[in-house]
Amino acid sequence: MKHWIWLLPLLALLAAGCSAGGKGADPNAASLSFHSFEGGGPEYSFEVKDPELVRVRSERKYQKINHAQLTGAGYDVILTLSGLKPGETVLQVSARSPIADNWDQYYAVRVDENLQVTLTELAQTEDPSNMGQGCELAMETGTRTCSAALEPNPAAEALTEKLNSGALELEFRDTTGLGPTALLPFALPASEESITVEAGALVLCGEDELFFPRESTRMQGVLLADFGELPPELAEEGTHSVCLWLQWYE
Repeated sequence: MKHWIWLLPLLALLAAGCSAGGKGADPNAASLSFHSFEGGGPEYSFEVKDPELVRVRSERKYQKINHAQLTGAGYDVILTLSGLKPGETVLQVSARSPIADNWDQYYAVRVDENLQVTLTELAQTEDPSNMGQGCELAMETGTRTCSAALEPNPAAEALTEKLNSGALELEFRDTTGLGPTALLPFALPASEESITVEAGALVLCGEDELFFPRESTRMQGVLLADFGELPPELAEEGTHSVCLWLQWYE
């Protein structure tokens, strides 16, 4: 990484409704801001995988009006995304410069029924649209790392969306003898349906509690993924740190 930290883009995920258009701007739009300068600063390009979902508009704003075209003059590139129809897609932002670092950044773009646009920053250089069929849920429990397929249900899909922003650290503890549990820092779609699960299944109980059963049991909840067996570390007494993240496959 070069030492020109100030040359790197000043990424600012602005809250939906903060648009760069001023008067008459779309209140449901979302915006991104990137910094550059004349005479070698990054040139930005943008690509939306499904352009039917959002309209993209970019605007260059100099720090001072009379700085335009002057070598070394700083400016911001403001990117505004307005919703066209509900759905989800991916935005790719690419920066290229003859003297600064080149990079590609990806954002998950979601347009809801009210055409409100929300952006979630994904791992840099990690384009989920080019990673084959999907992803698995990876888990690390101290000395053990394993992965399992995510179930096709709203709760697992919502968890995938959350993990797109980065890995999740949780504390699991067994206080009942039935299996270790951990509280999530967010809510997922709950279900009161009764399901039968085996040891090693990761189950959502209520909206914000994860549970690993020690043995086959019937319970209310949502199956998120099945790791096949309860990790040995989680079978021990005490509190155990668990890291969850998405593992993309081709």
